Amino acid sequence: MVDDLDALLPEMEEYVRYIDSGHARPGVRAVTRLYGRIIPLLPKPHIIPDPCDILLLSPSPSWARRMEPLEAALRARGVSFRHVVRPTQRAIIRNRLYAPSTMHIPHRWRYLAGYAERLLATYRPRVIVQFTDSDPLSYFIALSSRLRGIRTVNISHAVLVPHVLKSMFCFDFYFVFGRSSIQGAERSSVRFGSSKLVETGYLLLDRQLEMPPRSDGNAILFFSTWLYNTSAGFARAYDSAAMHCFETIAEWAKKQRRYELVVRPHPDEDPSLVTSRLGHLPNVKILPKSVSMAESLRMTSAAIGMVTNASIEAAVANRPFTSVFPAGVWDGHLDLEKYYGRRATNADELSMKLDRQFEYFDSALDGCHAYAKHHLAYTFDSMDVVTNCLVQIKDDREDFQSRFLPSVLAGMRRF
Repeated sequence: MVDDLDALLPEMEEYVRYIDSGHARPGVRAVTRLYGRIIPLLPKPHIIPDPCDILLLSPSPSWARRMEPLEAALRARGVSFRHVVRPTQRAIIRNRLYAPSTMHIPHRWRYLAGYAERLLATYRPRVIVQFTDSDPLSYFIALSSRLRGIRTVNISHAVLVPHVLKSMFCFDFYFVFGRSSIQGAERSSVRFGSSKLVETGYLLLDRQLEMPPRSDGNAILFFSTWLYNTSAGFARAYDSAAMHCFETIAEWAKKQRRYELVVRPHPDEDPSLVTSRLGHLPNVKILPKSVSMAESLRMTSAAIGMVTNASIEAAVANRPFTSVFPAGVWDGHLDLEKYYGRRATNADELSMKLDRQFEYFDSALDGCHAYAKHHLAYTFDSMDVVTNCLVQIKDDREDFQSRFLPSVLAGMRRF
């Protein structure tokens, strides 16, 4: 069980300022403090129990839909589960989604503590599973779970890196992709809470990615992420680098005719800019978002783009990856240059790298295999590994290896 929860409560305000990059939000704090003062005056809510073995808490409706394979795996094992989408702060307050708490919580955080209490009082799970990297709600779920003897699990959806938005560790178990994620967590200067890290691979890895390599070099897949990376938070540092990547690939596509460029927009991206800039070129195909990752990779021989976790799926599918990034900007959290050679910083370098990649294609495939192994402890059996671990935790067993990492807060002292 997480052993330092009480000591973390006084640090919560500083942690939220840290993950918000120091941007004060006095209006939000005022509203949550006021609601915290009102909660004791509200009528006691009527809670209808709906108990289950495992409660899945997804961050969004789209993520909940992606978790349908996990639901099917749990159902096949005879596990009773419920799946809830985390409500917004406004929804929690407006809909009075709370239950009284016996813990002494500052007014500012009572809305989250109250929601955590209501969630666990309603579903009474043996295990609660989250899919988050920096949500303060996780801390209050951990507090409430400790009082009820509920085990908490977080399942990562990307490689763990030493970054502000990968800093919440208030879980009994943290399922991570593999060795590189544990190394990233160990390097982090902020781990809010302690956890046991378990290497489980990427549970959403599509079995359709098991495909033979294509050495013809006729088509290149571009993982377009630039609009996604200019959203709030994690992306602010990548604004200029993302635009550099897009402009470099656009210039390259206009100058060459050897390759067809197949563009896969990010699921959260508005593809209008990509369409307006590249859609008229005869050697460019922009895919609808309905086209799966496996389908996208099957029609191409290699992939290009910024630093993206999609490069791992490309490696599993035997599609070498070339990173396009400006010189002097750190892109080391995925170790792309270690396995695929130096990045391309302009259109001419991109052409030379791709030509050389297909000239020495066997060597590029060796890079794919080593890169995938570096990041993923498991590939297509990851769903079975995750399901087995969850069932064991439900049954109060732990017949799997884990690595305990304690809380680290020193890196927060910036604001």
